[in-house]
Amino acid sequence: MVLFALFVTGVDSIAGLSLTKNEKKFFQEIFSMLNKNIPSNFRDIHLAFKNYSDRSLAFLSIIKGNKELMRYLKKRGEISIEVNGTTLMELGVPTEEIGGYIDELFVLKLLGKIKNKEDEVKYIKRILTQR
Repeated sequence: MVLFALFVTGVDSIAGLSLTKNEKKFFQEIFSMLNKNIPSNFRDIHLAFKNYSDRSLAFLSIIKGNKELMRYLKKRGEISIEVNGTTLMELGVPTEEIGGYIDELFVLKLLGKIKNKEDEVKYIKRILTQR
């Protein structure tokens, strides 16, 4: 019941409640996502929702009935990028572009196009030589 009331009255209504920091963050994330369209492919879903918590995305997926978002969420939990910023810089990636490369590697892993650290390094080298 409280949850429904919060959705009807908006994010400002949580200000007076005794919520933990994590609970407040959860509601703020939900409110910020409610009016967003959920993209239909993993790449765009990742770019739109990469900074949101698993709990908020699961909730959004349930209330919007979006199976693709739930599939993304499950796969996201299974994926890790094995190269780090230091490795990327050693390969020649400019510091300001590291985040974009990490995002691209993550999407490629979501799609099953790369599998391991070796694939990640090969991909980065190939992209850098095409510049």
